[in-house]
Amino acid sequence: MLHQLATARLPHVVDRPEDIDAVQVLVMAGHVKAEISPLIRDIDGSRPRAASVLEITSLGRRMLRTFRLRAG
Repeated sequence: MLHQLATARLPHVVDRPEDIDAVQVLVMAGHVKAEISPLIRDIDGSRPRAASVLEITSLGRRMLRTFRLRAG
């Protein structure tokens, strides 16, 4: 996910549950700064949530340099 975000225009919004989870992990690791909407349950079920990635931190950029994607 971090490599995908590195090529995206920021802020970048994700709304798939697995992508939101990945962004939460990156936030906890200090690799990105993001705003993540809370999960709200109403009578009809849960409302859609989203995560807006605002920036890749210096630690995140260091991880990108350390773990470059390899062609192939």
